[in-house]
Amino acid sequence: MRSNWKVYNRKFINISKQNEVYTIDQKGHFKKAQLGDGKPLQFNAIPNLFAVVTDNKLILNGKTHEIELGSYHTPYIYKTKKGIVFIFLSRDDHNKIYAFDSKGKPVSFSPITGQQILDVKALGNKNYLMSYDSDHNLMIYRFK
Repeated sequence: MRSNWKVYNRKFINISKQNEVYTIDQKGHFKKAQLGDGKPLQFNAIPNLFAVVTDNKLILNGKTHEIELGSYHTPYIYKTKKGIVFIFLSRDDHNKIYAFDSKGKPVSFSPITGQQILDVKALGNKNYLMSYDSDHNLMIYRFK
């Protein structure tokens, strides 16, 4: 099992390499369920958002959104100071980073050039995404 337990919906959650979802609630109750059709999954979670990505699907809180077929890294979830949530998907086989809102809709500044997200931070009222491209050049993007 992966060692990156997250907190979602007041429970601890993790996904095994066999796509088994494990949850442990605050009383210690353990549950296991199968997710997906056996294709490799990447996931991330924050207390109110559970994001899973596979070949051509982005699943947010159980709702599936079709995305371009590709090889994606783990979803990067970022919550701004204003409470707006972005889900970033980096796709190294295409040198693109896609951004979605918490409902799974693509945002206006997406896609951007980049191979993998290094970090997303707020400085003042501005948000910055740092990544590198396929030539390992540092890329910094500002967004609202």
